[in-house]
Amino acid sequence: MKKYGLLLTALLISVFAFSQNRQLTETVVTSPYFIGSQDVNYDDNSSKMNQFINTNINNENLEAGVVVALFTINDDGSVSNISILNSVSKSTDREVTACLEKSSGLWMPGHVNGKPVAMEKEVHINFTDPNLPSLKDLANMNLERGLSKFQLAEYTSIRYNLTQDQAAKKSARQFEKAIRYLETANKYQPQEPSIIFWQARVYEKAGYELKSADKMNRFNEITSSSYVANTETINIKLQ
Repeated sequence: MKKYGLLLTALLISVFAFSQNRQLTETVVTSPYFIGSQDVNYDDNSSKMNQFINTNINNENLEAGVVVALFTINDDGSVSNISILNSVSKSTDREVTACLEKSSGLWMPGHVNGKPVAMEKEVHINFTDPNLPSLKDLANMNLERGLSKFQLAEYTSIRYNLTQDQAAKKSARQFEKAIRYLETANKYQPQEPSIIFWQARVYEKAGYELKSADKMNRFNEITSSSYVANTETINIKLQ
């Protein structure tokens, strides 16, 4: 009797596993993509999205840096819920938002098993200024300055003959300066692991526990061997 019970259990497990595998293999997901306007002749040398942004964005009086925008492409190809994940400046962020709003209706929505569904899309828009160093160099300069202020904050009590209260206040000021430099570095290279790590470290030392945890989670995410960046990068040269 026990033998038949084990056989029945094994049979049920096999049926369940087969059912699950069949369900997984039958789920086909297609990501949304930009189709553009039928009235525009697009160049095959770059993506349609890259050409659309470069044509429609007003890049005067904008700042260098990387704007990271997250938005929803609805099942009818319209765009909604635009949010800026990495800010460069208010004017630059507004221009990116306005340009993405213009793209509403020019998207092929994502599909699940042939049915259009709403999906999120992330784009990184690199604004470069020919009169300035590269975004990477700007990021590195601010990273170095931030680390210098971090070291000053760490060793204030050793380097100066201060009371504990005076040392704490001086360290706090140096930590805040380090934070500002690292946030500027992040503006130029938001995906750079070393910048994100040191942001987490400085936030922790300055007492910003939630910000530190958020940055450390991001660091662990992008340095994971299974991480795949599902983003589109667009390059714009400022006038």
